[in-house]
Amino acid sequence: MEKIKPVRTTKRGNSRADILKAAMLEFIERGVDGVRMEHVADRAGYNKALVYKHFKSKELLFEAVLTARFEEREKTRSSVSGSLSEMLLVWSQANQKDADFFKLLMREALDFEGEKLVHADQRQAYYAQQIAVLEKLKEDGKLPSSLDTQYLFLALLGMLSVPHLLPQVTELVTGTAPGTEIFEQGQAVFLDELGEFLSPK
Repeated sequence: MEKIKPVRTTKRGNSRADILKAAMLEFIERGVDGVRMEHVADRAGYNKALVYKHFKSKELLFEAVLTARFEEREKTRSSVSGSLSEMLLVWSQANQKDADFFKLLMREALDFEGEKLVHADQRQAYYAQQIAVLEKLKEDGKLPSSLDTQYLFLALLGMLSVPHLLPQVTELVTGTAPGTEIFEQGQAVFLDELGEFLSPK
């Protein structure tokens, strides 16, 4: 079997960041149950002892990966302002740059059996803050007052994440692949038009 090429990309001495990146890729490919600490160590380019030094168990490593990803996403969320069209474009660009985030959540969904989610409260608060942005647009008269913002958020989340979760479907439907300039331009035009359409005249 071909040895996995290490993902070590950070400055010397930042082994924790390398391990988190490698672990995310491992969790996407194998799921939490299928990952072994030696898999993560091989991919990160370190020995297993160093992985255990930073993270005492696979479960704690998974929690750390999710925490890091949601913290990164929070930076994007807090930068959103303006009209619905502008907000959708910012979210779309963030999703394009961080497609692995959605793959990680999809992998988690495949293994989900109804148990309490890792960091459920933190994640629920993260989504509630995004819904609050939509509520503010509604209060400012930039969205119809009759729209349920929770269901609107789910609809927008699906629309902005599906191209990266199902790139093969996206390419069949649009003739272009997510991440390409032509797809991003086409989606930007659509999101601008959708934002205008949903804004009360």
